[in-house]
Amino acid sequence: MSGNTVEPIPHSFNPYILTSGGNLIDAEPMIYESLLQFDLLKPGTIYNWLASSYQLTNGDKTLTFNLRKGVKWTDGTPFTSADVVFSFDLMKKYPSLNSNGDTFASVRAEGPYKVVFSLAKANYPQLYDIGSTYIVPEHLWKNVNPTRFLDTNPDGTGPYTVERFSPEDLVLTKNPNYWQRGKPQVAELNYPAWSSADADNRDLSNGTETWAGNYIPDVKKTYIAADPKYRHYWFAPVGVVALLPNLTVYPLNELAVRKAISDAIDRQTVSVEGESTYEAPATSPTGLVLPYDNSVLAPQYKNLRFKQDDAQAKKLLEGAGFKMGSGGYFLGKDGKPITLTIMDPSSYSDYMTDAQIISSNLKAIGIKVNVEGLSVNAWTADYTDGDFQLTILYSNIGPSPYYWYNGWLNDSLTAPVGKAATADFSRWYSASTQKALAEYTTGTTVAARNAGIMAIEKVMVEDEPVIPLVYSAVWFEYDNRNVVGWPTPSNPYAMGEPAGANAEVTVLHLRPRK
Repeated sequence: MSGNTVEPIPHSFNPYILTSGGNLIDAEPMIYESLLQFDLLKPGTIYNWLASSYQLTNGDKTLTFNLRKGVKWTDGTPFTSADVVFSFDLMKKYPSLNSNGDTFASVRAEGPYKVVFSLAKANYPQLYDIGSTYIVPEHLWKNVNPTRFLDTNPDGTGPYTVERFSPEDLVLTKNPNYWQRGKPQVAELNYPAWSSADADNRDLSNGTETWAGNYIPDVKKTYIAADPKYRHYWFAPVGVVALLPNLTVYPLNELAVRKAISDAIDRQTVSVEGESTYEAPATSPTGLVLPYDNSVLAPQYKNLRFKQDDAQAKKLLEGAGFKMGSGGYFLGKDGKPITLTIMDPSSYSDYMTDAQIISSNLKAIGIKVNVEGLSVNAWTADYTDGDFQLTILYSNIGPSPYYWYNGWLNDSLTAPVGKAATADFSRWYSASTQKALAEYTTGTTVAARNAGIMAIEKVMVEDEPVIPLVYSAVWFEYDNRNVVGWPTPSNPYAMGEPAGANAEVTVLHLRPRK
């Protein structure tokens, strides 16, 4: 199976560190688990997981989880409320680990199988954020520094354990004591480390891989046609791919430059040539996924759409005082041509093509853009540390647009350049944005939460802190010759990709073909 192309695989499985081997190769959700699972393709569908039930009470300020009994860690130690409290106390003590943005006043155990979170104020998204956080064993983690702990021999509650590891190949084997009795029915998962996306796609096309999350140009011809009876794909739209500008870098910290860049981009070509039409061009400067999010689209933006307009882009730059140089490029304040770099993983062939298209688009308006390909590991480290100018990155996903807005714009999740941010990688700081995010999080009615979303739409339109490109699809290819039970558009119990927590839901539905 494959999700991200990583070579070599770092020997680490710390679920809270984005650059751990388990996260980079997408094996983490098979080892560690969360309290709840969410079907993002069927809003409102929540699966009880390590928690057997939950309640939001006290005006959404108290979140209670009743834990599942009989769950054990791999070493046989019982899973209890102490593990849950310990895991969330780590989020408080070490904010850099808090990639979900969990915010709560306190967490306490009431007996071995009940955990109560007290929220300082109503915070509806915390059901998703807290419910999706990985839980780790207190007895093995209490004496380590979790920000440095490699966790080379992970001990989880999940359906698989590490059978063998090498920098080139990871093999997980069935956990015989998994709490969901009779599952998993697939005995082994193999995660090879490919040196490139091309090598990964070759193995997928020749039938070596059963399950993948790859971008493949002309998937019907290069993958399906070889065995149309058994090979399938499904690319469900779930979020937004955006061009992130580093707002601490000149001239990207100037609004006119960001607006000019946005106006110059040919999103249709990015969709067709870069994403093989699998990801539709973003249409709304609000960052909403239309038409799916029409119900929360502010009336004043109903007819506002992206439009490529080179003349307008140049006009914006000239109006901001930029002068065209003799070489055909606008000059910066140092008198030199504005030169920017888009960095992305060289193994992400679609993003590299997108970047080349954008580079050509911006050259046409007088901005020089270089494209730099990196390893996935280096790219992840650079964009989290703020060591970049521009990068193409997929958004967070969740049950509403709040989740990608929060990932793009919540300055409580960012960090000074040189330190790792867990979100807001552009380093956007704005009191009005924080207020709008809070309107959503504290709203106890649908109308109140929608008002917060609409206020963020105003920020997106007027300030363009990020630049939407296309609507992100979940890459998902599978071969059901030997294994059946995959999610489909008619049975969307999960998104299907072999990455993220939802991958565990998929694998637990799979069974050998009889």
